[in-house]
Amino acid sequence: MIHYPAVRDDLKLPIKYPTRSKNLGKVKVVSPEYRELLMNMLERGVLSDRMYDELVNEEKEHFNQAVKASGLMETIKLKPINEDKKDLVVRLKVLRGQFIAGNNAPTLIK
Repeated sequence: MIHYPAVRDDLKLPIKYPTRSKNLGKVKVVSPEYRELLMNMLERGVLSDRMYDELVNEEKEHFNQAVKASGLMETIKLKPINEDKKDLVVRLKVLRGQFIAGNNAPTLIK
């Protein structure tokens, strides 16, 4: 359960168990974009793909965990979170250079 007034007024996202006795994790302070996504979804009942795409990866992961914990994975179709491809290309070049230089550690190869 999401405490609607806290999201609307304070930009905080407390998610509680259905018994309302305790939170399902830490109360998260959310960005205005995340707040708009939640408010839109709570009011309309539909996930906006455009608003979801504007979130940073950390907020997307948090949203995905909240949807999974709520049991709404069948109702809400979520896109997989893609890391920034440029970062992955840079990381691959660094690892390739280390391997060519003679570092053949199993963790590097993995």
